[in-house]
Amino acid sequence: MWLSKMEEKILTQIQKYHDIDEHQKIIDLIGQLNKSDLNYELTSLLARAYSNLGDFDRSISLLLSVKEDGEYDDLWYSRLGHNNLLNEEFVIAKDLFLKALKINPKNQRVNELLSACYYLIGKDLCDNNQCDEGLVELHNSLKHASNKVRIYLEIADVFISLHQYDDALISLENVIVIEPDNLLACINLAFVYYNSSKFDEALLYYERAIELDSMIGYHCYNKGRCLFHLARYEEAIDSYTKAIEIVPGVSDFYFEKGKSQVLLNRNVESLACLDKAIEIDPKQISCYYLKSMVQYLLNHYEESLESLNMIIGLDSNIFIVYVSKAEVLIALEEYKEALECYDIAMSIDPYNETVADSREELLAMIGG
Repeated sequence: MWLSKMEEKILTQIQKYHDIDEHQKIIDLIGQLNKSDLNYELTSLLARAYSNLGDFDRSISLLLSVKEDGEYDDLWYSRLGHNNLLNEEFVIAKDLFLKALKINPKNQRVNELLSACYYLIGKDLCDNNQCDEGLVELHNSLKHASNKVRIYLEIADVFISLHQYDDALISLENVIVIEPDNLLACINLAFVYYNSSKFDEALLYYERAIELDSMIGYHCYNKGRCLFHLARYEEAIDSYTKAIEIVPGVSDFYFEKGKSQVLLNRNVESLACLDKAIEIDPKQISCYYLKSMVQYLLNHYEESLESLNMIIGLDSNIFIVYVSKAEVLIALEEYKEALECYDIAMSIDPYNETVADSREELLAMIGG
């Protein structure tokens, strides 16, 4: 009787310490008892205290010492599983949580922990290029989770990485059903639609993303790219301008704006944008190439040649650059140099019939 009253007093004190996160005091209190007094419940509470202090190995050892008593207790499996989960032994933890649920299928906390195990196992498999197996585990995670948003987003990410956009859409649309204002889902939906060449749908979700967070420049930039593909160049320029206002130092923003301006015959404005893009990123080949094209349109052949030479200085193996340079040199009546450019282009792509024909025409023209 004395031991029962003492045990009741100890259990009350343990609960008080637990409620205020004084776990070391729980360990010290139980440590004062004789080993013969350490029954199943006290050992389990001691294991919980060690777990709360991050000593998962010690906690596991204590729980295993009372395995015989815990064999039919879902809480014992749950605690042992939780320690293994925190110890990153996800497969072991999963099996323990499944045993706990066999005893008490309605334990929601264990269902959530089991969902976390499936999720982490699945994510690890996907990260190691075992996506088929990983997706099975992620879908298992959905079955036990109360909040499925994070899991749907992870599944969508896997499908996106595999370019399986239709499957990604299903998961992302499930997120929108649960959380209509989920910014990440809107961004990913826009990305998937854009890469599926469904620019109207992508535009809607980039606009929604801007509504949810108007101060992210890339939302405006991506909206501009959708508008560009829809041949709405004026609106695209407005979107790129907004992106530049938010984040002034991104070369791509100026490049894409310049590209839209070219299509509206605003060549001088386009050159200003392209110069700014090059100032930010002097190694962006696409900027130099578009700049050379605009300069050619303006009959600024020497400047166009200079831009093409800048590209060659960065990468001397780009076929189209030599073809374009040959055309500029022909405009400058530098036929010998143009022929040399065609020869280099042919050395890069020996089977290009168009360039071969252009080379023959040039030879005929100069009497070669």
